[in-house]
Amino acid sequence: MTEICRAFRNTGRCRFGDACSFEHSEGEPIEAPPRGQCHDFAENGTCDYGTRCKFLHGDEDGSRFEKKPRQPREPRAPRAEGDEAPKKARKPKARRPAAKLDEVCNNYLAGKCRNGDGCRRLHEPEGVEQVVEKIDEVCEMYKVGRCRFGDLCRRVHEETEQ
Repeated sequence: MTEICRAFRNTGRCRFGDACSFEHSEGEPIEAPPRGQCHDFAENGTCDYGTRCKFLHGDEDGSRFEKKPRQPREPRAPRAEGDEAPKKARKPKARRPAAKLDEVCNNYLAGKCRNGDGCRRLHEPEGVEQVVEKIDEVCEMYKVGRCRFGDLCRRVHEETEQ
């Protein structure tokens, strides 16, 4: 008999999917195995992780790991027929400029650096012409206004018909 997948049993899903080596079945939730003793606490009497430590600090420390009853959620108000759930707009993450390295960019010297001013390496000597071999493919990122390569992009930047 194979062991039952605790993640699937408790949540209804498993990150390994069909490749999981345990059996996926319905039923009562399975409790996590008891935590062992913290090696650092046992040897030194202290632990760098303190209350965040995932292991027991002595025999009386089990209270941190006891299951607390969950509060039931408030039921959602039913939506009227035809109403769709509001979609949340995702904010693009602001990119931090990368710290420059004290190395000359070999791609720039060969005329093939597509990173432009965003390149982490030095572009010396200035004025080396960058040659871009275009491929016959439309740049999807340009269509949505997010191509970071600009004129150095290998794909074609076409204006979309509105």
